[in-house]
Amino acid sequence: MRYLSILTLLLLTLHLPAQEPDPLRAGMEEMGDPPERSADAEPLAQELQYLRRHPLPVNTASAEQLRALGWLHELQIQSLLDYRARLGPLLALEELQAVPHWNAGLIRQLHPYLSVAAPAPARLLAGEHRLQFLYARELERAAGYRVAGGYAGSPDRLQLRYRFQGARLRWGLTAEKDAGEPLFRKEAPVDFVSAHLYYEGAGLLRTLALGDFTVNMGQGLIQWQGTAFGGGADLSFLKRQGPLFAPHRSAGEFAFQRGAAVTLQRGHWELSAFASRRRLDVNSSDTGDLRFTGFQEGGLHRTAGERADR
Repeated sequence: MRYLSILTLLLLTLHLPAQEPDPLRAGMEEMGDPPERSADAEPLAQELQYLRRHPLPVNTASAEQLRALGWLHELQIQSLLDYRARLGPLLALEELQAVPHWNAGLIRQLHPYLSVAAPAPARLLAGEHRLQFLYARELERAAGYRVAGGYAGSPDRLQLRYRFQGARLRWGLTAEKDAGEPLFRKEAPVDFVSAHLYYEGAGLLRTLALGDFTVNMGQGLIQWQGTAFGGGADLSFLKRQGPLFAPHRSAGEFAFQRGAAVTLQRGHWELSAFASRRRLDVNSSDTGDLRFTGFQEGGLHRTAGERADR
């Protein structure tokens, strides 16, 4: 009887539901290697989460909006714009297969984020508000908390985020204290504060960014502060894609500008300009005359030495 029970268990087959792949993760893997800093991919993930709830109208989307998706290269974007200009609006997302340089795999990845429905007239201040709070603490106290002249703050990490996102208008605020950094200093209550206001229009004023924003131009030879993928199987993504100006929404403390940016467009002419001024953390060598030796990208200000490099 015992051998019969064992044989029955060996022959028994159980069917369990498999976990469905995450389209965002699968799409990023398709585009190539992820960015070195996880904060770089954060704005793209937030944008795609928003588009899942509010799909992009493919019949009215601009080249800049399509470029912000991250999946499309310039040839695919231009092919869609030419197709719409010649044949009119698409009747179904499946019709994208008739657009040159588009394929079934790409359409399947983009399907959750696109729609052929006509967009409803959006009010300027209509959108979503989101408030997030993060608390983390190191379980094991590092040596910097136990030595004299070590970390000035507690091992708690605190982060507060507020976001508003609408069809054309976005604003937000980020405040963060890293582990080991002090709270309520004379200069500021927390170590890092970032704010942005971003407007995207369809007339003469195409883009207006105030506060903290990123700049992507010249394939990184001039400036590239947004998400960049590379090394994937698709060679078309060797050319970086991204909006010229975008709001800085991550908690990264290095790769962004602080000031104002604007893009004006009339007909086939476009003018973009920005102005920025902010203090950066640097490495310096004091050997009689003060010398600059490099930038610090970590954003940590736990000790007197790290705060002196600001």
